[in-house]
Amino acid sequence: AARVSELDAALKELRQASEALASKHEAQLAAEREAREAALTESIQALRTELSATTLSALDELSAQVDGKVAASQDASAGLEQRVAGIVSKALGDAAAEAEATTRSQALKLQQA
Repeated sequence: AARVSELDAALKELRQASEALASKHEAQLAAEREAREAALTESIQALRTELSATTLSALDELSAQVDGKVAASQDASAGLEQRVAGIVSKALGDAAAEAEATTRSQALKLQQA
């Protein structure tokens, strides 16, 4: 009976030690999991910050390209307007010269008649 009592006591100690070890192991796993989650959260935040900076940089670059194309388009438009104005001016000058020549020709014919 004494031996059974000793074995029973030893079994209880073994269970308590096992439960304590399991509890310690669970706490250690929980701490490791929390540390991994914190590291992942930090990494995700760093990636988001980097992505935001990259996106803003890309948007700034696109905006600069658009501004450059708008300026080039405006320059081309101004050049085209000058060319059209020159063509119209020449056409009006040619038409005026032709009208003047026709008028002189008719005036000469009238004078001769």
